[in-house]
Amino acid sequence: MKKWLRTICEILEHPRHKQVYGRLIIFRSLKSRKIEGKCVLGEIGCQLGFTPNELFNMNTLDYIKILRKAQVPKWLLEGLNLPHFSMGFHEWYGWGDNLDSWLYELNDNHLTYEEISDFLKTTFEDA
Repeated sequence: MKKWLRTICEILEHPRHKQVYGRLIIFRSLKSRKIEGKCVLGEIGCQLGFTPNELFNMNTLDYIKILRKAQVPKWLLEGLNLPHFSMGFHEWYGWGDNLDSWLYELNDNHLTYEEISDFLKTTFEDA
């Protein structure tokens, strides 16, 4: 298995936080900064060394930074190299042709961390 794929799958198979949807990270309260949960990209980012504040302040264009830190190959991060992928939830964004948008789509359609890990292994093990 490729190093980047093994790194991401190990993180998803051993998460440290409850999975949430629609945001990289959700705090119980902004004042306390106690973490309620993280989406798939937030969990990966946290375990790769991004701080909760960095994750909270990221916008969708910054998500690629998380996968770069996991050493995902550049061709998977650039648009138009992967088939358009949508489960319907974010169709209106026009996303779907790079890995960070795939992960966002899988997460927000309520696939578990483990299911997303299995999807990645099945899809990219020979990539």
